[in-house]
Amino acid sequence: MVAPDPKSDKSIWNSDDPESSWLPVDMRSAMAAGEVLPDIGYRVDGAPLLYLGRVHWFFGTFESGKTFAALYFVAQELNAGQNVLYIDFEDDARGIGWRLAQLGVALDVIHDPSRFTYVRPDEPINLDFDPVLDRSYSLAVIDGVTESIALEGFKDSLAPDVAAWQSRLPRKVADRTGAATICLDHVPKDTDNHAMPSGSQHKMSGLNGAAYRFVCTEKIGKGKVGKIDIRVHKDRSGGVRGPLGVNYSAKDQSALVGRFVLDARDPANYVASIEVPDTVVTVSAKTGRPIKPDRLNFCKERLCEHITSATLPDGKRSGRAITEAMADVKYLKTAVGQLVWRDALKELIDDYYVYVVDGPRNSKLHYVSQMFIAGSEDSEDKRVKRKRQAERATATKILANVNAEISQIEGLE
Repeated sequence: MVAPDPKSDKSIWNSDDPESSWLPVDMRSAMAAGEVLPDIGYRVDGAPLLYLGRVHWFFGTFESGKTFAALYFVAQELNAGQNVLYIDFEDDARGIGWRLAQLGVALDVIHDPSRFTYVRPDEPINLDFDPVLDRSYSLAVIDGVTESIALEGFKDSLAPDVAAWQSRLPRKVADRTGAATICLDHVPKDTDNHAMPSGSQHKMSGLNGAAYRFVCTEKIGKGKVGKIDIRVHKDRSGGVRGPLGVNYSAKDQSALVGRFVLDARDPANYVASIEVPDTVVTVSAKTGRPIKPDRLNFCKERLCEHITSATLPDGKRSGRAITEAMADVKYLKTAVGQLVWRDALKELIDDYYVYVVDGPRNSKLHYVSQMFIAGSEDSEDKRVKRKRQAERATATKILANVNAEISQIEGLE
């Protein structure tokens, strides 16, 4: 067999084509921007989780919070004056738009296609998409990986198909627009295999950013406070796992890097954040077992959850009634003494997470002004804001009680 002549066989040796990926790379220019580090997608402490110009994977079970977390990052970027691209294969413009509004994005920003570019394809990629990629974005989201792969005529169980799709859509979006690109995907139905997204493992080997698994600890939903653990499973450049990862799991080689919290109790104003996770579990040198995390913080979280219960009547809101109701709650299979519950309730009141209102027959009724979340960053500024919030809530509750008493008296007359 005669080897092809590089000068005559242009179909193989296309050295005159400046677009050829087989040309040598200018390493000086490639390294000029410095080491690859995460740039956007911030936790409450300011630590970023996403790399500009690179592809990321968000995966988890259905309703694991990955879409809301992606929208939280979208809201961050839009509110910072950046442009965002959203390619949606699962929801629709109405659903995504109102979620962003609930997360605090102004309607004029959502309605502006130059700021928020929303695409809802129902056919394979075509030339109409090319002008969209001529713009720059700080963030891009591809919602519905399985649906997108199928729409292109590929199968997500085949590595060559996944590789072709990655080159056709997420890698092209990241490379041409400079956006940190997030792909939203599901895990297999097999409950024993949730450490990888569904389909081919090439989804992981082909990405050049980071892969995050979303693990629901408290379900997200309207009228609730949901909590989702974010674990990094792959971090190509190591800028997230190394400095931010705690509670490393040798089983799936993942580390906890954040806790997504969504307070959806106010239907018009969702409060979202990615909290700093609890510090790494320390193992006792004597027993080899994990040392117990902070029991007081556990109690404070459980107390807030109990006090915010919609079925809790005023007659059960005294300090004594609340602490007695917690008698059966165990911490790591161990009963918690009532004195600990009292100390935890006192700290919640002192730090303005819980406020107290005078009730009938000299009773003191307890209400939550803000949920306590263990491991979240606190500051004097936040404490002052909580104090003002508690004072407003106290005044509102007192006024409501007075109006209720007046109505009752007028009813008797």
